[in-house]
Amino acid sequence: TMLSKNALDRFAARKETFGFLVVLGAAAALYLYHLGFSDIWADEALTKAIIRHPLRDLLRLVADDFHPPLYFLALKFFTGVLGNTDRTIRLFSVLGALSTLVLGYTAGRRVFGKSGALCLCLLLVALPMPGLYSHVARMYTWTAFVTTGVFLYAVLYARDGHKADLALLGLFWLMAAYIQYYCMIAAFWSGLALLVICFAKRLPAWRAVAVMGAAVFLLFLPWLLVLLSQARA
Repeated sequence: TMLSKNALDRFAARKETFGFLVVLGAAAALYLYHLGFSDIWADEALTKAIIRHPLRDLLRLVADDFHPPLYFLALKFFTGVLGNTDRTIRLFSVLGALSTLVLGYTAGRRVFGKSGALCLCLLLVALPMPGLYSHVARMYTWTAFVTTGVFLYAVLYARDGHKADLALLGLFWLMAAYIQYYCMIAAFWSGLALLVICFAKRLPAWRAVAVMGAAVFLLFLPWLLVLLSQARA
């Protein structure tokens, strides 16, 4: 009986993993379909032009574009390998949408269980926005990836208190700050919520959260000066 139960559990786990791979493959087909069908529009043309410049000029141009630099730096590296074409700059957005699904399943199954994580991925694929923005050479699909990571790992650390989860949360906080300013707001509120939970439960983990937040702030400080100059412009 015990062997039968273990076999059924393994079958269920494999069935859900197979289900996720089917969802991921369907999403890839959907997001890649007619990737280069339409001409690039103004913001995409700006993206393509920015990443053609050397690194120093790229950072200056991004500062004038009122965005943090992470997306443009990552895209510059990506196109440095595959070439700077209309298709490749959009392909990077497709990878952002697919990465969100992978993260939603791998980290999400620790929060919701495998069935819940699979439902989360199905919900993400059902939303029109990932499909739309996977064909736009801007940072929007990657902001979805980063924001998903921020909230999933905030929940995991609040529940389990594992140092590895806090380290990953700090990484997602930092990426959020450097990829899009709205993501930075999400990172701030997730950190504040963690502190409130720690204080409400009288957990000593608030110190680790505060230290991680301070470290992320210090790492963002060089670009914060750029942000302040942008706000005055």
